[in-house]
Parts: sequence; C-alpha cells; structure tokens
Amino acid sequence: MGILARFAQALGRDPVTSFALETQAALAYAVDASSVPAQIFGLTGYGDPIAKAAPVVREIAIQVPAVKRARDLIAATIGQLPAEVLDSKKAVTRNPLLDQPERYRARVITMTLTVEDLLFYAKAWWQVIERDGAGWPTFVKRLNPLDVDDGTGWPLLPELRDYVYEPGKVYVNGKHVPDADLIRFDSPNEAFLYAGARAIRTSLRLDASAANYAEGAPPADYFEPREGADPISDDDVQALLDAWKAARLKRSTAYVPAALKYTVSGFDPQKLQLQEARQHAVVEIARASGIEPEALGVSTTSRTYFNAYDKRKEFTDFVLSPYVVAIEERLSMADVTRRGHVVKINLDAFLRSSAKERYEAYEIGLRVGAIDPDGEVRELEGKPPLPKAKPAPRPQDTPPDEPTDSDEGTPPVTNHRFDAPEVAVALEATPPGVTFKVNRETRTITGLAVPYGHTAESGGLTWSFSKGTLTYADAKRVKLLISHDWSRAVGYAASLEDTDDGLVASFKVARGPEGDFALQMAEDGVYDGLSIGVAAGGRFDVKDGVNHAVSAPLVEISLTPAPAYDSARVTSVAAEATHTKKESLVDNETKTEATEAPAVTASAEQAAAPVITVEAPKFDGLADAIGQAIAAHLPKPDEKPEVVKAAADEGVKAEPLPYRFDGLRASHDFSTDLFAFAREGDGEAGARVEKFMNVAFAASTPDVAALNPARPRPDLYVDNLDFGTPMSDAVRKGTLGDQTPFVLPKFGTATNLVAAHVEGTAPTPGGFTATSQTVTPGALSGKVEITREVIDAGGSPQVSGLIWNEMVRAYNEAVEERVATLLDAATPAQLATLAVADGNEVLANKILPGLAQLQFIRGGARMRDLFLEENLFMALAAAKYADGRNIFPILNPTNAQGRSEADWGSIQIGSYVGRPAWALGSGSQVNAESSYLLNSNDVSQWVSAPKRFSFDYRVEKVDLAVWGYEASAITRLAGVRELSYDPAP
Repeated sequence: MGILARFAQALGRDPVTSFALETQAALAYAVDASSVPAQIFGLTGYGDPIAKAAPVVREIAIQVPAVKRARDLIAATIGQLPAEVLDSKKAVTRNPLLDQPERYRARVITMTLTVEDLLFYAKAWWQVIERDGAGWPTFVKRLNPLDVDDGTGWPLLPELRDYVYEPGKVYVNGKHVPDADLIRFDSPNEAFLYAGARAIRTSLRLDASAANYAEGAPPADYFEPREGADPISDDDVQALLDAWKAARLKRSTAYVPAALKYTVSGFDPQKLQLQEARQHAVVEIARASGIEPEALGVSTTSRTYFNAYDKRKEFTDFVLSPYVVAIEERLSMADVTRRGHVVKINLDAFLRSSAKERYEAYEIGLRVGAIDPDGEVRELEGKPPLPKAKPAPRPQDTPPDEPTDSDEGTPPVTNHRFDAPEVAVALEATPPGVTFKVNRETRTITGLAVPYGHTAESGGLTWSFSKGTLTYADAKRVKLLISHDWSRAVGYAASLEDTDDGLVASFKVARGPEGDFALQMAEDGVYDGLSIGVAAGGRFDVKDGVNHAVSAPLVEISLTPAPAYDSARVTSVAAEATHTKKESLVDNETKTEATEAPAVTASAEQAAAPVITVEAPKFDGLADAIGQAIAAHLPKPDEKPEVVKAAADEGVKAEPLPYRFDGLRASHDFSTDLFAFAREGDGEAGARVEKFMNVAFAASTPDVAALNPARPRPDLYVDNLDFGTPMSDAVRKGTLGDQTPFVLPKFGTATNLVAAHVEGTAPTPGGFTATSQTVTPGALSGKVEITREVIDAGGSPQVSGLIWNEMVRAYNEAVEERVATLLDAATPAQLATLAVADGNEVLANKILPGLAQLQFIRGGARMRDLFLEENLFMALAAAKYADGRNIFPILNPTNAQGRSEADWGSIQIGSYVGRPAWALGSGSQVNAESSYLLNSNDVSQWVSAPKRFSFDYRVEKVDLAVWGYEASAITRLAGVRELSYDPAP
C-alpha cells in the first residue's frame, strides 16, 4: 500500500473515495496505468473492483443512527450497572477505584466510554495516576485508543509514528508508559469499526443518495408543448402553472389546452428514499454489532409473545455478556484487586422483574432458607433496614443462669471485621474433667489456650498449631478478652507456658464490672473455654486442606462458652477482694486494621473504630515508637498489587537478608534491633539478631565477607550523553519492516493543459506524465561481545541494559548521519556562498537576499527547516555591526536582522529559525562546509526501531547485537537549498 493510501486509511476513508472527493471539483484526466500504480488507490490492480475495506473512524460511524443506537444500547447500558468487589466469602467489599475511576468524571461516563472503546476498537486503556499507601490504584485516566501504540498496528497505524518504537513497550502520545501504570481491557469480539466498516459505509452512501433525491425530487406531473406549438415565455409558463393550481383548489376536473400535453410522472417516493436498501443496511449493522434488528427499529420476526424480562435476558446473554465478563475478569486481576477478591458487575437492576414476581421469589427463598430473614430482602430492594428494638443489657449485673446443653453446643458467630483490631484467626475452644477452683485473693484464670496437633475450624478454614509456632514479644502484651471483643478486654497474660500438649496461659484479671463478670462466668462454668486470636501476617503451610502454622503472632486469648478445640478449657479461676494501683490493668496495645482477617468474633455494636495508641517509651526514642505504630497501621507488604506485564515475567526474587552493611537499605537495621532487644526485651528483634549472628560467626572469615561482598552499582552508572537528531526528526515519515524497495509515484511533466479557447475549435489535447522514484532501504547493525566475568559480576540485566542504551544512542546518531550524507551527496541550488573573509555584516546580508528570492520559485517559500553546520553557526552567533551591536542578539533584538535563543539553541535569521546540526561537520574542519534549508515534505526518511538480539552460545562471551533498517530520499530536489561557508581566513 502506498503512502497516500495509508494516509487516506488513517483518515477513515477508503483511498478511492478520498481521491474522488479531493478531485471532484478539479479537471479530470485519464490515469496512465503504466506510470501510476493501482496500489496508490488501495487496489491490488486496476482490474480488481473490490479492495479490503479500511476501518471507519468513530466520528464518521457515529453519524449513522443505527450505529449510535447500537453504541448506546451496549455501552450506556453496561456503564450504568454498578460494579462490586466480592471477597472469598462472597461478601461485598469496597474498592475506591470502582466507586469513581476518574477523579473529575462521573463513574457512568468512564465506564460507558470504556465499553465504547471495547465495542469500536476491541481494546480499552486506563492509566493509573494515583495509588494508595499500599500501591493499589485509586484513580485512573481513560486513554483514547487512538493515542495508544501497543505495536499491534490498530487503531494507531505504525506509519503515523513520529518516534522510534521499541517492541514490547506501550507508548501513549509517543511516550513510553510502564506496564505497571496501564490497565488494558481486551474484547472477545472483533472491533466494530473494522468488522462493520462495509455496512457503515453502505449506510452512509445510501443516506447521501436519499438526501440528494430529497433536495431534487422530480415533479409529480408536468406540461410539455405538443409538436408544432409556438413556444411561450417564462412569464406565460408561470401564469399557466398558477392558474392550474388555483383551478385544482376549486374542482378536480381539468381542461388541458390543445397546444399542451399533460403527463403524470408516477414516481414512487418510497423508492426514491431507498427505503428497502437503507433498512437492509441497518440489518447488516445489527448483525455486525450482535444486536437484534428490532432493537434498531427494523422488524424481521413475527413473535407472538416475548416479555420485557425475556428480551433483556437474551440481550444480556448474547450481546452484553462478552463485554461484561471481559471487564470483570480484567479488574479482578492482581494489579487491580487483592488476591481472593473478584469484581462482578451487578445485573440485578437491569434484569429486575415485576414487584409481584420479586416478592414471590423472596417468599420461596425465605421458606427454603436461601435468604436471611434479618433484613436481606429489604437490602435486595434497596431499602434501609427496619429499626431494631433496643438490645437487652449484658447480664453482667445479674447472676448468670446455669448453662444448658443447647448453650454449650452453640458455636459463636464468626464474621469478617475491618473496624476491629488485628485478629486474623480466632480459634475457640481448656482439659476436660478439671475441677474449677475460685480463689478470691489472686484474681487469676488459668487454662489450656490451644492444644497442639489438633485441628479446628475458623473462618471457613481448618487450622492446626504445634509447639513453637505461636510468637509474642512479651506475655503481658497478650490480652484476655471476652468473646474476641476488643471493647471487653478484661486482663492480660501473667505467664504463657509452651508445653508439649499445648499453650498453657495464666491471666491477671482487671478490677471492675467486666473483670468481675469474667471471673464469675468462668467460675460458674459458663465461659469455661479459651480461644486464641492470631494477628495478620502469620505464615502457614497448607497440607491436605489444613493450614499448619509456621509462625503466627499471638495477640489475644478470649473466654468463650464453646471453643473450637474442646480440650482448650479453663483449669483454674481465682479472685481477690482487694487490689492496688500497681496491679491495675492498662491496655496500651497498638491496634491495627485487619483488612485480610479471615475471622474475628465481635458484633457490630461492640466494634469500635481503630485508634493508634503508642506505649510511652522509657528512653529517647519517641519518634521511632510513633513510626512503628503508624507502620503497623499500614497494609502488609504481601498485600501490594502485582504488575500485569506485557513482556515475560522476571521470575521470583529470593528473600533478602535482614541486615546489610554496604550502604543499601535492608528490611531491618542491625543496631536498632540490637538496642531494642537489650533495652526493651523485644523478642522478635532478638530472634533476628541471634539468627544472623549464628550464621555470621559460625562461618570462616572468607564466608563472612561473602555475606556482604563489594558489588558494582549499576544504579549509579554515569552514562554517556545524547546528541540531538534535529534533521532526522524533521524529515522522518515512518518506520520499515524489512529492506524491500518501494516506489514513490511522482509528477513528471505537464504540457498544454490549458490555453486560450478559439470559438468553434476543439482544444488541442495536452500532455501529462507521471514518474516514480524507487527507494531502497539499507540495514544498520552493531555487536558488542561481553565477557562472562563481566556479566557474572554485574548481573546480565544490568550490564546488558547499560550497553544496550549506548547501542541505541549510537543507532540514533547513525540515523542522523544518514540524513547529512544524503544532503551532502545531492546538488541542490545555492542559497548563498559565504566565507569568513566576508565580514560580519556582509555575512548576514548575503543570506537575506537568497531567502527573499524564494518567494518567486514554484510553490513559494515552502522551505522552513534551516540546519547550520558548526562553523557557520558560530560565525553568525558572533556577528556584529560596525557599532559593536550583535546582529543576532539574545537581548533586545531591536532593529536587528534576527535574534538568538537564550542558550543559543537556534539563531533566527529574519523569520527562519536555524538550528545547529552536529552531523553536518565539526568546527575543527578547515574546508568549506554546507548548511541546508529544506522543505521537510521534499526530504524523507524511514527508520525501523532498533531490534535487540542476545546470543548466549559461547562459554567465554555473550554477544549483544542491534539491527535495524533505514531509508532516505530527496523526493523533490527543488525543495532543498545549500549554504556554503568557507572557514579558512
């Protein structure tokens, strides 16, 4: 396909239509098939009447009413539907991104345009512009598919690139955007603007034809003179028609004079409006979009009954579903939504049946237990819950009733809680048969918190713990709660003993009504079970469906009437009558929000909003304590989003050491952990220090050095600087796929096309010929051999990446030099011949007349790109008038021939901006050098993106190579002018 054909395709018109539109008002001449190839019109040959239909641009397609209706039915319908995030238990959670994807645009608009992009272009793009503290997207920007270049060639044509494209990357408006900042949606259907191009164009042509008929409709009847009748004037014709019209208003019978013949045309308005053809075009558009023709206003069936629900259900299943599923699955991926969560578009409102049918369905659901009777029906109807009766007070002020068998066997309700502290796993169940003892003197409760080697259910999962898997920094930080309710903390662990049978806990119970209630309920055998609460961030190995604890942070143990482990029971209860201020319980535990907690037992009324509290430090370190409290409130590192990459994955990185001593940041600081362990007794910090010390000092001296070896720092690499490529940037027309030569059709000659007309004499035929120019691309290549030792020392990605950047830099410089070589090899007309001996004012005055003379050549002064070699550029920058003023000053260019930019980035001569071009020659040369003024449309260059090759086939070296194609040509030599400057004194 030729350049003009590609350009016409980019405009959304097929080449033949574009050519006809551009030339319909001009003189038409026969095409010389031998000199003008058929490919310029998008045809394989002049004998081929059918060419592949190019895609239609959106602005043209949307003018077809059927296309707009199809777009509104699909895109606007899905855009109005709410999107929900469901966790692993199918509970609805909130995602700010789905509430309002774009900060300054309503959600319905963003979603509608996204679906429209999927419909029209088969792909849609979001660019992430804001993230939360954990890295999850919170706001995006919808991108126009025409601005995104992903290398597929659609909808952005590769020929329209004005930048170097690197395969495997995505460019937005010519700039590379990382994969981590892009969300790409793909449609399972073909792009409507491509698949329906013929149907859309047919509809447009039929509409245009119908409009022509409407503007010039033929008469219903007419008069014509009979043979031999005398002609009449226009005024007489108008008077006759007026009299005929007036007579028809009075009576239906008419008389036609003998000199006239009356004829009824009998035209059919329905046929003139091409009604059947236009209806067929609408049917073709309906087929291309997947919508029933009835939805677009064309009746094609004879259905006797089809209610609204059935129609919407069919429309959802066969039209909307592909786009809905594509959006749901893309937004459920790990770069947008947390693992275990899925995004679903709620179709209930769209498929909503009548009120009678809904309430009948609710009645059946309540009867079979599929619907929760506690307010779920009102929630489904979008109504608020009914007011609930005030709950009865807790029985802490009255003696409890004796436990019954039904109470003993009723498990506690376990729910996800995000407004409670950080409990992630609550395992409830202390040994049977032990006689409870009450000692009013010590106020203590003792029991088996969790038996080892047993399994129990919590949060819908099965868990098991073993000796040494429960971790805690200080036993006093493990609190005693009632039923895992942090608002009912009643004590702390006085001691925790890790035995072979399980974890035995002894608690100090606080004074007050809640503490008395806990002691009484435990003594009476009602709350005789213990249950552990584990914080988020623990590690578990899943074997045969059981989560075996590896390391689980213990944060609380609760009194409960029905523990998950039946053997986890209270063995001793003691109470004291008096207490001292020293024994008062103060809960300064830092609380964090558990966004990933499988289960926490607490009611909504009991849950309190999380509060960051910091234990008062006993030494200088308040800032560190505050920082740790805030850090504890942030999401865990394993909750960060993943990157959905277009290229291959980089693999899994090994877990780093906790400490580093080479200046880089590690996960922990050695001195901080050592101080925390020595002064505060921080068990976790001590464990890290002890493990590291054992590894370090158990090894030999060479092994210790190997733990933190001296390494190169590719991130601090001092790179080479770039040369600009002003000439290549000005004349580049596109890219290349190979080195196949291609032909550019050009104007040849034209003679005697127009002359003075002689009355009665036919014009003498003129002559017109076209010619062509063959452009042959050439290859650019390069190779670097990297020794195996260098790669092993610096890492293959880092070393090869640094070298590759330099190879790309050299590739771009070679492309710029190709343009300079092309211009130097040509023989364009001289704009001016200059020499250092001319002097300052003469130097400038020689250039200006040449620029003015360009107004008198064919085409006028079309040449606007002026490139100056170094010697001439420096001479113009230093040129002065006789009075010492600069001819091309930077400041106050009053009464001057031009001016210079502040940093001498260019010199303006008159209205022509001359830019420095390093490839035209260096300042050290003494021979005459050339500068050039050109029209960028008359000089062209095509360059492929540099391709990277790595060859790892030798033992001692690895080859890194670059390959690409370049072609350049001067298509019109008259569009180039040369300025010669001799720097020799």
